[in-house]
Amino acid sequence: MAKIFISYDRASKVVVEQLVQDLMDDDHEIWFDQGLTVGQNWWDNILSQIRQCEIFVAALTPAFLESKPCQRELKYATDLQRNLLPVRLSDKVLPASLPPHWSELQWVDYSRPDKTALQTLQRTLRSLSKAPPLPDPLPHPPPVPISPLSHLRVKIETDSQLQFQDQIQLVFELTQQFRSGVPAKELMDLLQRLKRREDLLAVVVKDIDQLQTEISRSRPELATIEKATATESNAKTISGEATGVSESMGDNEVIRKHSTAPFYSDHPARWDALNRKAVAESIATMVENVWKEDAKEENIDRTFMVHLHGRWGSGKTSILNFLKVALLSHSASKSSNKGSPRNKSVVGNCRL
Repeated sequence: MAKIFISYDRASKVVVEQLVQDLMDDDHEIWFDQGLTVGQNWWDNILSQIRQCEIFVAALTPAFLESKPCQRELKYATDLQRNLLPVRLSDKVLPASLPPHWSELQWVDYSRPDKTALQTLQRTLRSLSKAPPLPDPLPHPPPVPISPLSHLRVKIETDSQLQFQDQIQLVFELTQQFRSGVPAKELMDLLQRLKRREDLLAVVVKDIDQLQTEISRSRPELATIEKATATESNAKTISGEATGVSESMGDNEVIRKHSTAPFYSDHPARWDALNRKAVAESIATMVENVWKEDAKEENIDRTFMVHLHGRWGSGKTSILNFLKVALLSHSASKSSNKGSPRNKSVVGNCRL
């Protein structure tokens, strides 16, 4: 039977696999890209498979029509004079939205892959004429499609900790890419990846939610992607709305022990994301100065209170932990004065 190359966008892989299986059951030799890597070798292999095929099947979905690699594969197959067969896999692809020159092609509606659709596909494949020999010389191969989002994906998937400014910058750059017309599906994928980071601040999650809403309004079919992460997003946003800040970054995330029941941890920060250490240092200096002044009086009660007020999650416990470290540090720096017990009392009499 025929050698068939299937061009598709990875977002449609599930429905494409059904098409592949049906064609293989009909004894066709099928090739479709299943790799996850990109680069020159990956692209050269794809172009080689297009040259070897007799029929080029375009798996029509909204994502296919926006995909730069798919469009380059299609043009190369056209230049090579391969038989082209558009197969509609989504009812969201309307005939009127297809390129004008496709009106001359036979195409198959496989959005509902039932027995009738399969028979139509089989008849159409048999009706196609034999592919002519490859042109000589061969047309110039298209360049490797490199997404403008590639460098942003590298930043998002880094193992290094993303500081607040890094997170804000990423959202800004993704917003700029959306304004410049980058495919919405790719943007939504990166936004989801960013939201899955454990060090993401709640205030940044809210910015991402706003951008996703804007993208969904421009592309209604992507609204389901936004809803798929709504539970996770809302859980982090609740933390931000209740506190105004995100206290612990990695520790205050949603612990998803059940798919429908989010759990929250209330651990203090293990690293100073919001500059709480500076506040603790200021309080430590104040405590030490008050202690020094009171210590000049022999019979004065050296007990005093520092009131620390803040909403849940605003970093109160983190400040206290940093304060304890700061007071211990101040006391240790004067440990050479072994004759004065007052230095030890600065820490010893503080109830944190």
